[in-house]
Amino acid sequence: MNAQFFGGPYDGLSLATAEVNRYGRVVSKRFKGQRVHFVLLPPLADWERVRAGEVDSAPKHPYELVKTGDNVAFHDADVNERFNEILRAPEEA
Repeated sequence: MNAQFFGGPYDGLSLATAEVNRYGRVVSKRFKGQRVHFVLLPPLADWERVRAGEVDSAPKHPYELVKTGDNVAFHDADVNERFNEILRAPEEA
């Protein structure tokens, strides 16, 4: 299954979800009663080198997971500060 990216450096790309999970860092948090999932990806310029094992680039750019039916998409979570807003919020049970 592929995931579409909207906004940010990966805008317009379609990447295999297995690769996104393998090379990105998944961050999940409960926020306003819902579980919210993000993936932090390495700089786009490093993507191919990270996949090839040539460089271990720290994930940097946050994308929020958005599921619609059977489709998976990631929306830029840096542009509107949503990632930082959710990380700063108190942890919910």
